[in-house]
Amino acid sequence: MSRVSLSDTADNQRLKIQQNTFKRWINDKLSSVQKSVNSLENDFSDGLLLISLVEVLSGKKFNKYVTSPKMRIHKLENVTTVLTFLQKEEKIKLVNIDSAAIVDSKLPLILGLIWTLILHYSFQTVVWSGEKTKPTKSDSPNNRLMIWINERSKVKITNFTTDWNSGIALGALVDAISPGLLTEWTMWVKTDALKNATKALTIAEKELNIVQLIKAVELTNPNVDEMSVVTYLSQFPKVKLKVTASSSSTSVVSSTTTRYVTGRGVQAKGLRVGDFGVLTVHINASPGKELKTHLIVGGGKQEDTTVRQINPTTYEVTYEIKVAGKYILTIIYGNEHVFGSPFNIEVGPKTSSDVAIFGPGLETGVAGCTSAFVIENFGKKTEIRYTVCGPVECWIGVYQEHDGTAMTSFEPVAPGEYTIHFTTLDSEHLPNSPFVVNVRPKPEHFEPKQATVSGPGFRNNVFLGEELEYLIDTKAAGMGSVKVVVYDYKQKPIDVSVTDNKNGTTIAKFKCSKKEKHIAIVTFGDVVIPSFPFEIYVHDPNQVTISGPAISGESKVGQVAEFTVDATKTDRGDFSMVVIDDKKREVSYDIKRLQPRSFKVSFTPKSAGIYLTYIYFADNKMPNSPLKILVA
Repeated sequence: MSRVSLSDTADNQRLKIQQNTFKRWINDKLSSVQKSVNSLENDFSDGLLLISLVEVLSGKKFNKYVTSPKMRIHKLENVTTVLTFLQKEEKIKLVNIDSAAIVDSKLPLILGLIWTLILHYSFQTVVWSGEKTKPTKSDSPNNRLMIWINERSKVKITNFTTDWNSGIALGALVDAISPGLLTEWTMWVKTDALKNATKALTIAEKELNIVQLIKAVELTNPNVDEMSVVTYLSQFPKVKLKVTASSSSTSVVSSTTTRYVTGRGVQAKGLRVGDFGVLTVHINASPGKELKTHLIVGGGKQEDTTVRQINPTTYEVTYEIKVAGKYILTIIYGNEHVFGSPFNIEVGPKTSSDVAIFGPGLETGVAGCTSAFVIENFGKKTEIRYTVCGPVECWIGVYQEHDGTAMTSFEPVAPGEYTIHFTTLDSEHLPNSPFVVNVRPKPEHFEPKQATVSGPGFRNNVFLGEELEYLIDTKAAGMGSVKVVVYDYKQKPIDVSVTDNKNGTTIAKFKCSKKEKHIAIVTFGDVVIPSFPFEIYVHDPNQVTISGPAISGESKVGQVAEFTVDATKTDRGDFSMVVIDDKKREVSYDIKRLQPRSFKVSFTPKSAGIYLTYIYFADNKMPNSPLKILVA
């Protein structure tokens, strides 16, 4: 079966990862002078950013250069100044790199220059202390780095590409640099590569100040290039040995508190105009006592609150947020303030952020189990920071990132209330942040990881309006209930029919009525089961037209039969096809791309009869497939 792939080749992936890594390395250096590079290919062409970069790297200043280069000769002069400085002053050997290559935006040579700078300046300040293997003069920086890693880490590596794909080698290295920081790496498995790499990268950045010059989705890519991995790992020899990991987590309520409040409605920051402040008051009920609340906004205006008693020891309090400013919420039971009252709450204006964070893992969870959720528009426009406050320290990891959607999770090891804050780099809370997650103890014999999902509808690519069916098997997972939520492209749940078969299996059925990406999440006992969250890409086969003389007329033996597949109205989805002759033999054919999502198919029939052409769009057979082609 031939395939028309619309995805990147291995070489393209390798080049993209290299450009991303080099760009992050440069921007990390340029951040000290409040500058950045967007395009490696074009941004160095006038020499100004290159001058700034080399000034930062070398610690020296250029006194003479053209500050406003408009003409080509001025750009060449600036770049020549830099290259001459690197060769004469810094003693860096430059091979086949001249000023014209940089000015003319020749990417391969620009990447070569950047790699030369990385090798020189990243390894220049490294003190290779404690090496058991005596290095030789011929040892390259790469070899020195490999020796250094293998003498410290319990996971031995032989390359700077595939040995790092599983994330295990990185976890072992982090723990070797700071013993006790990441001991769990010994329990990691290769099938959890993205999760492993995300955690190792995150901890290395937070605890060791190792900048994430490479992302987990890149490190785990089998096509990751050596230069990118070496660029990232070159930071490790500069780290001073640390003995233990730090913990910034705090517990909100002590175990001895008898009257306390939980919920987003009492968080100091994060609430915005248009939100509802919702909180829960927990008390030890006493006869004759009542709960009273007072909400003061701004300069003293009192706003209404709604109090609902859920049970004898629990109340729910809700208030509507109409204006930005300072709110003071007082909660009194009997004649005494509850723990933390009065609460000072800073309400911000309505946000215009297009980042969406959602999923059951932000509502409830089980200790020792993974709580998963989704971040949409991840990394496209907004850099995201997070903090988790709870009974114990927790890490948030991105274990899958694709097309702006990040599948994200954290694993609380102890029960209690966890508050997760998602903010921009300017400490501005993202929509609905902070999230308050109530984590309960893990029941005995509760193993949600043993739950499985199968069925013909369980696939990433589906057709518009097609009924999809999931068979959820929880027979080996213990006691719990199954919930299925499918979010549309606006993060709104669509209708899902869920039927409990009373035998440890559950059937879920739904249809996607919009040609947009959907996300399905299946939970068992409030814990997301393996393979979820799950992306569903909805395609409309009616937007694909197939035409041509081979379809509308009769083809001749020995003459070329042609038809055209036009998918220009679609935005994603690959095509594949099989042509079968009247004797059920597969026929070879040629494909010519006409435009990005349109191509011509041709083959030469060797015998008369009816030829069947099976066409698959986005891994699904087209509704009118197989097409019958008459050959006379």
